[in-house]
Amino acid sequence: MTPGTSTSWWAAEIHEVVVVSGEDAASYLEGQLAQSIVELEIGRGSWSLLLEPDGTLGHLLGVARSDAQQFVLHPGEGRASEVVARLRRFVLRAKVAIEVVPMAIVEMGDDRPEVAGPRLPSVLGATGARVIEASPLDPLEQISMGEVTSRRLEQGLPAEAEGIAGVVPLALGEATVAVAASFTKGCYTGQELVARTTSRNAPPPVSIVAFRARHQVAPGELIACAGEEVGHVIESAWWNDAAVGFVAVARRALKADAGEITSDGGPLDLTR
Repeated sequence: MTPGTSTSWWAAEIHEVVVVSGEDAASYLEGQLAQSIVELEIGRGSWSLLLEPDGTLGHLLGVARSDAQQFVLHPGEGRASEVVARLRRFVLRAKVAIEVVPMAIVEMGDDRPEVAGPRLPSVLGATGARVIEASPLDPLEQISMGEVTSRRLEQGLPAEAEGIAGVVPLALGEATVAVAASFTKGCYTGQELVARTTSRNAPPPVSIVAFRARHQVAPGELIACAGEEVGHVIESAWWNDAAVGFVAVARRALKADAGEITSDGGPLDLTR
């Protein structure tokens, strides 16, 4: 059974998440995350950006409110300790505890109300659900998380892995910024650059875009345009006889007359 043939499936993995708890957890995170989370209902979640003080991207996160004074932040794989270090820099007198905790993250093909657990935003958008420490689940419907990732990449849907450090938030695309940042909440760390770059109506220096290719493409592989290095592969998977994934690519290579973009094995078809 695969995500492409039925919605009655689930996949589970143990991930390192960041748990922020304490009487000031909501107000503290409201000043650090780009998305407003103080109004999040218990058990619900949202995408958010965690930015550096200069406004450049630190991380794209899934955030869920697990109770009145506790939030679970789901960063990209291997990045939980970086998120903890970034958040602790600005705690000052806030009454919060910030720690890395391993938890089971369960992706489901649909949002079944009988499955208990706080909901993170699904990597498959509105069609799926992502639940922390979910229960109960039917083991007969289990698939691998790798299959879920491949399906997500085939659909060109971004997730935490695309939150590469140092780029401006708009590199993730207007659609991602729209769901991961609030333009009506109060101040938060890095807010000025988000507002400035999204109001300029100009493409960012680096963009993170989906690709498809008819040859194998490896994460970390360099890409070129007209013989010049213009970026690298962030994620890749082989799905339905094609390589699919995301690349970080320089603005000059996305111009209409820039020429063909290639990896080691041949051309890449980018979503421009």
